Amino acid sequence: MLAARNDVALYTTRGEGRSSCRRGLSMMEQGRLPVGRMITREFPLERISEEFATFVERKDNAIKVLVKP
Repeated sequence: MLAARNDVALYTTRGEGRSSCRRGLSMMEQGRLPVGRMITREFPLERISEEFATFVERKDNAIKVLVKP
């Protein structure tokens, strides 16, 4: 594997339950997790179908798309 041979560190997301959520929220409160920079698009809940299309098709380079209730 190329990543292993070149000593590349890979970071991914996983669902790890409540401890992961607590850790993430704590990091956000401390300002250690720049959430605002991660979100590339925001949509109100009423436009959720447009949001899914934007995310799936990567319209306007959408990476993290937020749905606001």
